[in-house]
Amino acid sequence: MKRKLTGSATAAVMVFVVSTALAGVLGVRQVERLSTQIAWVASSDLAAGQTIGRNMLEQR
Repeated sequence: MKRKLTGSATAAVMVFVVSTALAGVLGVRQVERLSTQIAWVASSDLAAGQTIGRNMLEQR
């Protein structure tokens, strides 16, 4: 026997689906944030013995 969902039941299902998706996205972002580190890297190739200045570095 098939039942048709009423308006409130449909709204409850939609809230559940959206909240589950949001929790998943936020969880992935948090794991990425905890597992990566920001570092200063060279923005171009550097020659041996070259003096490094601020404009030669970038944060990643």
